Amino acid sequence: MNQIKLYMTQTIEVMEVEQFKSKSDLIYEDLSNQIRSGVYPAGTKLPRESLFARQHGVALLTLRSALARLEAEGLIARVPRSGTFVMNPASGKPRTILLRIEDYCGNPMREKYFNRNLILGVANSSYLCNWELKLSNCTEDLDKLKLRYRKGEYLGIIWDRPPADCFPVIEELGKLQVPQVCINRQAAGSLPLSCDYCEAIRLAMRFLRDIGHREIMLIDIDRNSPVFVDRRKEFLDQLRFSGVERPEECLLRLEYPPRDCWLAIAERFRRRPGITAAIVSHTHMDDFLRYVEEARIGIPGDLSVIQWGESDHHNLKNDMKFSTLTESRFAIGERAVELLKQLAEDSFRSCEPQLLTPQLVMRSSCALPRNMKFVTVAS
Repeated sequence: MNQIKLYMTQTIEVMEVEQFKSKSDLIYEDLSNQIRSGVYPAGTKLPRESLFARQHGVALLTLRSALARLEAEGLIARVPRSGTFVMNPASGKPRTILLRIEDYCGNPMREKYFNRNLILGVANSSYLCNWELKLSNCTEDLDKLKLRYRKGEYLGIIWDRPPADCFPVIEELGKLQVPQVCINRQAAGSLPLSCDYCEAIRLAMRFLRDIGHREIMLIDIDRNSPVFVDRRKEFLDQLRFSGVERPEECLLRLEYPPRDCWLAIAERFRRRPGITAAIVSHTHMDDFLRYVEEARIGIPGDLSVIQWGESDHHNLKNDMKFSTLTESRFAIGERAVELLKQLAEDSFRSCEPQLLTPQLVMRSSCALPRNMKFVTVAS
């Protein structure tokens, strides 16, 4: 009998407490429980505040009060112009991921445009996962990575264009089940991620072919990684499809970093005077423009040009006049974090390379070939 009275007393006390809770308190507790229990996983974007308020049957200010408490506890993050996202509710310090970049200079503020956009994409998604991000060069302290992982110092690694010296370490870490994503390279033990470079070549070649160009030059970096080999093969196949003779002469592979490569570019154009369009890697754009200036070539009057990729001096944010094949390094960074998260949660099974679709952004550097303009006017 006494136990029944005690139970009834406790029940009444709980009911009285619930009765005096505000709607904001109740929504806060409900959302907090749903986040902690995984109903809203980390990275989930919550509905717009006005819609969310209607779904809970409360005023907008009431909902915002509850969201403010969740944000103060680190359970959600409000990103201006993007929305409200669920954070990782795990206690303790944020989990750490490593971003190791081939040519990282040691200061993200001084990084070149190509690397800076990748860092921003990785940092943006890492923040939403409540992960701490640490940057370094690919080859820095390679021999310590296994021990650091065993000590629980990091969750996983994103490798950006790692040199061959890193491949044995990546493979060893893979045997330890370390989540790893490898950008623009294929290394055993990691998940490859890159722009679909073959599709990029097809985009550019089809466009130039459609406006009348037949002999087209590709100026590319002289490297033998699969991404470079595959895109060069696609370029040569496209020329063969168009019936171009000796297509290998239309492919110019140049050293990087470039050293007075404009002379090699001039020599190749002298060998193939029928070339009316060029696809030029951003790494060699300055040398290409030096040749154009010395040879008094008009763009697009004499030569149509598509730049491949973006650099500090030649990018879409500085009013660049060249049509550009873009690989969104920001999007690649975001996708790398997403894949790393899935690997860490053991929810990603495929070992196939992950490819992001490129874009061809048109500017004023492409036109009909000069001989076609003459025929058009004459007719």
